Amino acid sequence: MPDLDGIETLIWSRQKYPELKVIIMTGMNQEEIWKKAMLSVSTDFITKPFSYEQLRGNLNLYLPLESENNGG
Repeated sequence: MPDLDGIETLIWSRQKYPELKVIIMTGMNQEEIWKKAMLSVSTDFITKPFSYEQLRGNLNLYLPLESENNGG
């Protein structure tokens, strides 16, 4: 979206879809992103560079496994 930055897009998305879960991936330092994330109602954030395990851990918090949805 050329007219919005990531935080503005997040705010717009959460206003339109309040149940939306959002994990911000950022290169900013933690203090900067915590302030912006808290103000923009993000679900969570992960700071670059990150490992596959870190990303998977964050995703597992918010995305149920397919087998859990099917009772298996």
